[in-house]
Amino acid sequence: MSSLLQPVPTIYRQFRFRSRLEARWAVFFDRRGITFDYEPEGFPLPGGGAYLPDFWLPQVSMWAEVKPNSDESRLAIPHEAIWKASVVAVGTDHPFVIFDGLPRNTNYWAIYPDKMEPVGWDWNDVVPCELNDYHLTEARFYASTGANPLDHDWDGAGDEAACLAAKQARFEHGERP
Repeated sequence: MSSLLQPVPTIYRQFRFRSRLEARWAVFFDRRGITFDYEPEGFPLPGGGAYLPDFWLPQVSMWAEVKPNSDESRLAIPHEAIWKASVVAVGTDHPFVIFDGLPRNTNYWAIYPDKMEPVGWDWNDVVPCELNDYHLTEARFYASTGANPLDHDWDGAGDEAACLAAKQARFEHGERP
């Protein structure tokens, strides 16, 4: 990573996030009513080292990691991040979702430990932007077919507002999103 592109530590809701992107996701979670814990627990990795996932989402019992993505039209998640996510998913028996780029209405890929394959992992997609707020009533996110994030009954009004709030959030000089 270039020295010009270092993450900017950002304070939001008494949390000191390691990057502005993580803080923007926290704003999104708040606007959507998604409860989160920030970096609550680290995990040892096979072969040494440790890994600290960005978020625990207790309403849906999922771990979450936020990764930058300059090209939001395609998934550009480093293989090392996928490997770490799979280690945590299997070790904790909880799914692990990777959010790439800014919050937006799309499918995000999640690793489900009960769907692991002997030669790797199996991805399922989840949509944290959905009209029915399944995270509040059924302890899950909407699971899309993967064909189109809008292949379900979705009007988008509240979700777009949450995405916009996250994108427009300013954290300088004590401003509140």
